[in-house]
Amino acid sequence: MTSILKVDNIQKANGSVPKASDLGLNTTGNVLQVVQGTKITSHAITNTSYSSSGLTVNITPTSSSSKVLVTCNWWAGYPSQNYGMTLTLYRDSTNLDLSSPRTGFTHIGNSTGGFQRTYQGLDMSCQFLDSPNTTSETTYGLYYKMDGGVGYFNMNQNGDSASKQTCVITAMEIEG
Repeated sequence: MTSILKVDNIQKANGSVPKASDLGLNTTGNVLQVVQGTKITSHAITNTSYSSSGLTVNITPTSSSSKVLVTCNWWAGYPSQNYGMTLTLYRDSTNLDLSSPRTGFTHIGNSTGGFQRTYQGLDMSCQFLDSPNTTSETTYGLYYKMDGGVGYFNMNQNGDSASKQTCVITAMEIEG
């Protein structure tokens, strides 16, 4: 014998709409929301401590157990005077330290003077899976600093406007 239950809507005892997990369904790993930020402008970089590139995205997690997958794609010009530029990702005021080996390449150029790629740049990208443990609005942003000399965000040493692209940062909330 089969049973069929038909209802127009389901509410929790307090009148709110239940989530899938309230109904006993495992939804861990589902993408709950995707938000994106972009930046087209460019500028030269001289700071020797981390400064914002201006490429940011805001996301408000729906649960404190959610994870946030952040991806960035940007264009950076090789630094002048054989110096290096280091890039990292911040969550609000916290450096998530992309310079560790587990997260990939984040250093452009050479602070030891070994090579120089004048007027060139790289298409760069990074990914980071974060556990912000909050339901408050959270800002993720790409930051950079120089070993010395001048670096370039979204342009090359020549200030080439033809190389300027739309830089993108995307945050995806993953149900935890």
